[in-house]
Amino acid sequence: MSKEAWLQPSHKLQRNRAGSVLLGPRLHNLLVCSVEYWFRCMDLDGDGIISMYEMEFFYEEQVEKMEMLGIETLPFQDCLCQVCHLTI
Repeated sequence: MSKEAWLQPSHKLQRNRAGSVLLGPRLHNLLVCSVEYWFRCMDLDGDGIISMYEMEFFYEEQVEKMEMLGIETLPFQDCLCQVCHLTI
């Protein structure tokens, strides 16, 4: 293959770009709907806020699964500190 052929975009690449442009808004809408769905699932008291208590409730469930698999766990308070440091 010549050097010039490498520099020319292929038709397949152009179709993929067009597909990304066309699917972009749909994927974005799907992501937004997914986040909203899981937020409502985790908001146990329906106040529109996921509190530390709700986070801990779901975290403890995951800790149980991890312990069954023999995976080392992190106390919830330590995990919460790490999450809070990410938002600063």
